[in-house]
Amino acid sequence: MRWIYWLDLLVTCALAWWLFWVSCRAPFGSWLYVTSSVADILVFLRAGYFMHELAHRSERELPGFSLAWNLLVGIPILLPSMMMLAHMDHHRPTAYGTDKDPEYAPIAGWSRFRMVQSVLGFGMVPLLLPIRFGLLGPLSLLHPKLRDHVVRKFSTVDINAAYNRPQPAGGERPVWLWQEIACTVFTWAALIATGLGWLGLYVHLHRFVIMSGSLMVNQWRTIVIHRYAGTGEPMVGSSQVQDTVTFGGGALSTGIVAPLGSRYHALHHELPTVPYHALPSIHRQLLEMDDYRRTFSPGVARTWMRMLQAR
Repeated sequence: MRWIYWLDLLVTCALAWWLFWVSCRAPFGSWLYVTSSVADILVFLRAGYFMHELAHRSERELPGFSLAWNLLVGIPILLPSMMMLAHMDHHRPTAYGTDKDPEYAPIAGWSRFRMVQSVLGFGMVPLLLPIRFGLLGPLSLLHPKLRDHVVRKFSTVDINAAYNRPQPAGGERPVWLWQEIACTVFTWAALIATGLGWLGLYVHLHRFVIMSGSLMVNQWRTIVIHRYAGTGEPMVGSSQVQDTVTFGGGALSTGIVAPLGSRYHALHHELPTVPYHALPSIHRQLLEMDDYRRTFSPGVARTWMRMLQAR
């Protein structure tokens, strides 16, 4: 399992930054600029989604992987893995679909206009992250109330405005410390380099285009990956999985916008500890079973897995 994660990460990151370099050097609006930028948006979507895998994998399972991902992706885009540590609240039966779930909102009741607003709003996040880490982060260390607010509202990848991130405790504290310091140093180093003429303003503008595009595609995926039929009460048992969606379509086309197995999201909610690269195989095995294929109900995936193992 380890070699798959490392090979995928290194190849994806190498391709993402190479495409960024190519698109930066291409004449603005040219065919090369447009194609390399669109490709880079989708490759960075995949690179960034490893943040989700880090939330499910321990340091013991993948030693050094979190550090590598943060240095290659998380710190440069100012979305370190600490922003995703609250993801497990999304899988907790007592939290899923409630105010304690950072990744659940009443989207089923939204108008199409509201959904478009949400997607476009996430496109503005790259403008806010330098403020979060370059200004609010350092200032909050001097002001406890500001610190509390920054942690509660500005330290999580979420779509639930009511979610309040708890203060880091135990092993999370050193993780927060080094990642916040690294993001702060990176932010100010980039600004100083620009002021000294070492780094062109165009690089910042192009970075915004790529990061904004990736986040908007990801938000679109987030909107359609659940049915959001919850009423605010905990969804226990199979109801959590039944509220989750597995995408159809080809592995290539769907996998581009729903990378690292996220197209099998319902199966992931039923089997959250299974590595992303094992989900397609499990899904194919389940589809060979008449009952599963007929109902296409990943909510009973665990039962089917027992049956497969018993064969």
